[in-house]
Amino acid sequence: MIAKDKLVFNIETIKYLFESSIRRFFITQGSGFIVRLDMLESGFKFVGKDIKRAVYDKIYGGAGGAPTYFLGNLIVSFGYIKGFIIHSSILSLIYYISSIIDYNYKKNNGVKWIFFSIIFIIGNTEITLANLPRVIAIIFNFFIIFILNINAKLLRRKN
Repeated sequence: MIAKDKLVFNIETIKYLFESSIRRFFITQGSGFIVRLDMLESGFKFVGKDIKRAVYDKIYGGAGGAPTYFLGNLIVSFGYIKGFIIHSSILSLIYYISSIIDYNYKKNNGVKWIFFSIIFIIGNTEITLANLPRVIAIIFNFFIIFILNINAKLLRRKN
């Protein structure tokens, strides 16, 4: 880990990175999802409130943000049926784009990695102004790799 201008790389760092991601994905986001559904069922009004912060306050009783799976916020924002329809539509679009990328870029792991990064960011965070710079940076990288890939193909055809 990098802290106070020092790079520390030891077994504790690796252990933390591994455990942190598993804990966030399976425990923190899972509990955030369940609490969102519980709050929705109990009649809590999320209108005008940041969902993530309201859930954190319910869980821990203070200021902060509780992450969850993308579907959790869709259900809170649009209801169960519309949330599932939107989620299914997004998954269908992702599957369609993934199949196109996989077919056209079988040997280009850079394009596949950037696409995975976009899906990972969208799937594990909310689409908010705070996350917008991350999403823009990843999409920008995707287009750079995409353009470089097209230019490389054109150069190969000329030679």
